[in-house]
Amino acid sequence: MKTHKIIVLGPFVGKGYKVLRTIQRFCDRLEEFGTRVLLVPDLFPVSDPGAYTSEEGRLNSCKAIDASSAALLVFLSPETLGIAPGEHDSVGGHAWEFGVIYEQVRKGRVFYAAFLFDGEECRSKVSKLLQGQWQGRDLEAVASRPGDISELCELALQLCISLVNRLEAQHRDFS
Repeated sequence: MKTHKIIVLGPFVGKGYKVLRTIQRFCDRLEEFGTRVLLVPDLFPVSDPGAYTSEEGRLNSCKAIDASSAALLVFLSPETLGIAPGEHDSVGGHAWEFGVIYEQVRKGRVFYAAFLFDGEECRSKVSKLLQGQWQGRDLEAVASRPGDISELCELALQLCISLVNRLEAQHRDFS
C-alpha cells in the first residue's frame, strides 16, 4: 500500500485552528493504514508566528498542496469560528488554494479534493462564490448541525477514507 498525505485546508482565524487540529487528530487513525492527515503547519511551519503574513501562509499552502496526495477543504461558519459574520473572508483563502489545485490538475497532475461544509448555509455561500468549480468528481459532505465538532470529525474521516479509496484505485490503475 502506498503512503498518502491528505492536507486539511481551512481558516485559522478565531477558533479555526483549534477546530482544524481537532479534525486532523480525529483522522490520525488513518495513519495505521498508511495515510497521514496533516495541517499546513505540520509540513511547513511559519518562520516566525509573531510576524506571520498571509503571503507566507499562501506560499506554505502551495508547498503543502505540492507535497500531498489529496486535500480536504473545510469551510467553517462564523459561529463555529467564534467571529462575527463578515469579520473574516473564510472563502477567499480556499478559492486561492482551489485555484492552485485546479492549475495542477489542468497540467496533468492527479489530485483529489473533498469539501466539508459546516452546514447547508455555508455550502450555499461557497457554491455561489465558486460557482460550480467542483464538477461532481470531488467529494463533499455537509454537516446537519453547524458547529457540531463531533459531526465535523466523523464527516471528515469519511471523506478522508473516500479520498484514500480513490487514491488506491488510481494507484492500482497505473500499476
